[in-house]
Amino acid sequence: MIGHVSQKCGLGRKLYETLEVKLQEMGILNLYACIAYPPHEDKCLNKSSAEFHSHMGFVKVGKIHQCGYKFGHWLFHLFYAFVCFIVRVIYFLFLCDEIISLIVSDV
Repeated sequence: MIGHVSQKCGLGRKLYETLEVKLQEMGILNLYACIAYPPHEDKCLNKSSAEFHSHMGFVKVGKIHQCGYKFGHWLFHLFYAFVCFIVRVIYFLFLCDEIISLIVSDV
């Protein structure tokens, strides 16, 4: 967790970009995040972590309802998945090939 003073200045992005490079070097292709998510925001709990992960390209793949209790609130846990760069490129090229095939077959 990044402290409030350091939020919104690009530190989290830099950390994740560095992590992605290191994981690729190790042959790891996927990242997963489990995020505590409040049903209602207040001064102690907010939804910024989920928003950050979505902004970074993570996709929500699951949700567990009322699995934690903190500051007088039941929390959800959201599960996010991220496919590292090289796999995304291959998938994008595959999709482009599929789209081109559809376009050409309609002509």
